[in-house]
Amino acid sequence: MPRRVILLAVLLVVVIAGCGEQSAAAPESANRAMIATDVGPSATPVVSSEGFLATTDGIRLYYRISGAKAPEAPTLIVPFATLFADGDFTQLESKFRVIYYDMRGRGRSDAVDAFSLSFDAEIDDIEAVRSALGADRVSLLGVSMLGSICLHYAMRYPDRVDRVVVVNPLPPRAIPYMQQLDTPRSSGRVPPEALARVDALVSEDLPARDPIVFAAEYNAVLIPYACAVPSDDAPEWAHFPTRVPNEWAGNASIACGSLIDTLGLWDWRTEFASIEHPVLVVYGTEDYNPSPQAARELADTLGDGELVILEGAGHFAHVADRDAFFTAVHAFLTPE
Repeated sequence: MPRRVILLAVLLVVVIAGCGEQSAAAPESANRAMIATDVGPSATPVVSSEGFLATTDGIRLYYRISGAKAPEAPTLIVPFATLFADGDFTQLESKFRVIYYDMRGRGRSDAVDAFSLSFDAEIDDIEAVRSALGADRVSLLGVSMLGSICLHYAMRYPDRVDRVVVVNPLPPRAIPYMQQLDTPRSSGRVPPEALARVDALVSEDLPARDPIVFAAEYNAVLIPYACAVPSDDAPEWAHFPTRVPNEWAGNASIACGSLIDTLGLWDWRTEFASIEHPVLVVYGTEDYNPSPQAARELADTLGDGELVILEGAGHFAHVADRDAFFTAVHAFLTPE
């Protein structure tokens, strides 16, 4: 199987990998030159500030700070604000100052050439967020590939990290695990009528003609596939964004595919063995990888790894069983 086909199988958008692309211009509010600029309180009471900060190469990243305001409150960085800052992790905001941010080319951050993306830039962008927003040491929580990026950040900036939570990250090595991933069609989680509906819309070129409408329709596939809950039962915060150009089907798939394709056939076991920070590996049994072996191998490889397996949880394991997820994460992040 060609390497790119293997790697792209991990993407949420595999069903529509051939859909038309849209321009991913940054939102108008990002067209101001801002470096760690507070744009005022949000309408949501728990949000203390949001704005944009500049990376070392001039890319503007959107951020939102929510949660505990006490000076001694520990800081938790969670990548992908547009996806996770509107309810996904509010249970952590009572004890943590949570910094959400959008990666370059994603969410509300500046659009970039997808083929310029790299793990190196993503790692250094976390450091830019930490530095610009005044956090000395941080814990990290990364979902999917972002968990792997958080682990690499811990290796590059060990003195800045306390603890790391990774939720269904990339496996520690590409082969054989990337060949075992299921797809929306093979997973058994997506209703056939939802797949048929998306097929029809793709044939009508709806992703190119009206990406907002298509994104809303595609939630009927993405939610059961990624979250392991029926789309009709999913809370609003679990729906994937529809009005952010960077997250429209063509743009998101190309950005994910380009970034993961830079990794080649990776094997991180030797590097990860050097991580001394406590790391919690969360695996949902309804993940894209139907076997927990990759998660076990990752936890065993890490110098101080701990594995939690959540029965019935999906790739976004915090959606299906929130009580079990947050019980485990709280206990790990706030040890007595």
